[in-house]
Amino acid sequence: MRILKNCTIVIGMIWLALACTKAKECQQKNNADYNSNGCKNLFVYKKLESDTSSYLSVNVDRNRLILNEKEKLLTIGVDNTVYIQIDKYNFSGHHFNCTDAIIPFVEIINRWNGISGKVSVRIEDEMTGCDTRYSVTVQLTNAVLVDNQNDTIRVDYAKFENVLVNFSIP
Repeated sequence: MRILKNCTIVIGMIWLALACTKAKECQQKNNADYNSNGCKNLFVYKKLESDTSSYLSVNVDRNRLILNEKEKLLTIGVDNTVYIQIDKYNFSGHHFNCTDAIIPFVEIINRWNGISGKVSVRIEDEMTGCDTRYSVTVQLTNAVLVDNQNDTIRVDYAKFENVLVNFSIP
């Protein structure tokens, strides 16, 4: 009887330890701890200082890459897992650039697509068992973008630091 009681206590302690480990793993991220302007699998964006109706965005297909806390360097136009673009909208009050949401009356009036440059990506804070969002730092260097009229825009450097991405739209 004493062995059975001791086994029950040991099993209970193991279950409690596992439950505490799972609870710690399942903490939701606090939006206030991260920068905004991120969404989708790995999509970051920012308004251009030179034109407040235009946004620079970097879109990386994380499912096709092995990303972790180490920096991953990608080449625009060579790696088919990274795309950059600048979208100019029909007004400057637009503050939400995610492609998985529709905003009425917002139209893209011009788009420049990246043809060269480098993108480095690093995971800052990974997903947990109950929160699929994660944060990234993305740096863009020496990028050249071109539109349909062959007008080019050069972005020497842009940084998107500790941005929360991978939101699920309910």
